Amino acid sequence: MKRSGSGRKLAEHNEIELWSSFAPEAWENSINADDSFFHSLYEDTVWYVQRLMNQYKLTGFLEVGCGTGQIIERVAGKDAGSKPPVMAARKFVGIDINDKFIEHCKVNGQYGVEYFVADATQLVHCQNDNYDALYDERLVIGCVNNTLSIMPPEIRPAVVQQMRKLAGSEGLVFLTYWNGRKFREGLVNYYKKNPNLCGSFDIATQDFDRRKLLTDTGYTSYWPYENEVELMVISYGVRPSDIIDIKSVGKGVFVILKGISRDAEDKRRSEIDAATEKVLGVLVEYGLSEYADVLVAEGFDDIDMWPEVSHEMLKEIGMKAGHRLKWDKMVRSMTVADK
Repeated sequence: MKRSGSGRKLAEHNEIELWSSFAPEAWENSINADDSFFHSLYEDTVWYVQRLMNQYKLTGFLEVGCGTGQIIERVAGKDAGSKPPVMAARKFVGIDINDKFIEHCKVNGQYGVEYFVADATQLVHCQNDNYDALYDERLVIGCVNNTLSIMPPEIRPAVVQQMRKLAGSEGLVFLTYWNGRKFREGLVNYYKKNPNLCGSFDIATQDFDRRKLLTDTGYTSYWPYENEVELMVISYGVRPSDIIDIKSVGKGVFVILKGISRDAEDKRRSEIDAATEKVLGVLVEYGLSEYADVLVAEGFDDIDMWPEVSHEMLKEIGMKAGHRLKWDKMVRSMTVADK
């Protein structure tokens, strides 16, 4: 196994810095083998995501903290291999804070998964900026394999809130934690065997009462029970009535949450659509319909101000020279019509 470069001491147990520094090979080597401690958990997770998509008729899966793509690639692969296809053209998207992980996924992905470097506290912005069409999908938004617990405690409520907003009222959020009942087994059969990944430690000094690992690099890992997971999720601002299910599944604790309504975002998009349609109604007559979206996006949705728009402004939005002449003709016609 190659060293990940994570063996140094980290100030204030900065897990974000630690995970951002991991080399893809270090992570993949630790979990890829069939006899890996987490192999069965990965299989259970993939099966469960498929089950959620099929049962709730969801059209895609977005994984927050996708790492090297081990989960989302398997889900997408099984979906592509289903005969007959369960649902045509499902969308699969992976995001991670580690740009090396994302580059690895882009190079090695096989099933059309799309990958982005992104901040988990800004998921809605990420979608709007990188993949606007995803808004209309019915998604399961997943954060699996204890990834949420690796994030700093102060950002976890915001991450869960963003995941639920991205899912919307027709989607789901799927969280998985490592099962506290398997803590000792995990220390012996995974962490002790992979010191290059998260650091070295003395088993005798670990906190078995709270099931919390601390290594010499500052890496921490907490393995909760179902009731503790429920309390954590509620502490993130989720109402008990929005928790669909919490259960132990092998080496994991699986959580299903309802998404939340996106009323404000729906209203904003509705206003943009109305403005675009109005602008398009004028542009199409002059062969300029391709600029409707960019004009609205750049704030030129007020048709009455178009006579004041200069050629420099039009160049800024990418309008071609010949199309600028058409624009002038259109504006002259508008001016004459107003007299």
